[in-house]
Amino acid sequence: MAQIDVNSLEAADIITFDGEKDDVLSQLICLLTDSEVSHAAIFIQQNPALLADAGLVGLALHQVADVGDPLRVVHIGRLNNATSVNRLPITDIARKYVAEDLVYPMPDLIMVGLILIYKNFSKVGLRQSLVIAFLKAATVFISHILDEKKYQGKHPMICSEFVYHCYAEASSSNPDLALHLEDADLRRGFPSREMSLVDHLKSYSQARGFSLETPLLNNNLDESDDDIIDPMVAAKNLLASLKEKTFDFGHRSLYADNEHLSLVVRNFLTAYNKLCSISPARNLGGLLADSYAAQAMFVTPNDLLNHITNVNNLGKFPIYRDPKKH
Repeated sequence: MAQIDVNSLEAADIITFDGEKDDVLSQLICLLTDSEVSHAAIFIQQNPALLADAGLVGLALHQVADVGDPLRVVHIGRLNNATSVNRLPITDIARKYVAEDLVYPMPDLIMVGLILIYKNFSKVGLRQSLVIAFLKAATVFISHILDEKKYQGKHPMICSEFVYHCYAEASSSNPDLALHLEDADLRRGFPSREMSLVDHLKSYSQARGFSLETPLLNNNLDESDDDIIDPMVAAKNLLASLKEKTFDFGHRSLYADNEHLSLVVRNFLTAYNKLCSISPARNLGGLLADSYAAQAMFVTPNDLLNHITNVNNLGKFPIYRDPKKH
């Protein structure tokens, strides 16, 4: 494999970043997806070398270089038909979204919440109490974003969703630009073998006789509730449990019947649906339908690195990403 560096990058290359050891959310993403990567970006151009990603300052362009501090290991993926197809429509779409100047605070926090909601953890035994605490904290955080009314009519995206969406939108005009995803981390396979917290909400609601026409109330969250903690504290507690392998099974497992869990999952999905949907769901049936549709399109950084069949992995090298917007 040829040695690569920033100068060898081409427009529309997919960049995935190794997890950061001193970042709790980055570590959680890696552990929950069984991966070494926790972030993704699209390379935009040379002279100056720029990438586009969804980070702490929102969807933005950032300069990159082979030298700088800190350096972070990245993996480079390139369409296997790159020499025969025009990839500029992908970067044009990325620039279009960057121009919207969407500031999406703590996108990794929301990504962890979505992984917890969508992934099948039935064989892991995640502690239900810690997941509930994290989702409640994340829901309050999303509610504060909604109060700012900054995203009405827009679709804020997490990093890997942004990369995949740019390719998907470009492929509507040229199918040769489509990413072929197989065995994705969170997408549903055989329903009889699946169990996610969306499935738990659906089955629990059906068992309790809730109609799909049940209207969605305004989150039912009391922020003075002593159970609601800072989201980063909730993240640290969850990370510690994963590292120490302090799991619960049986009646205390993640998917055990629990009205509190059902309510917390519904509230998180309702808040996220309001954040990302132009026409938010009004009832339980609409929320479940929208959530399954979102799960079907959800892509993790690990998917971009390991589950795209028509992308060549060119290797990895350390890179400096300027945190300031270009």
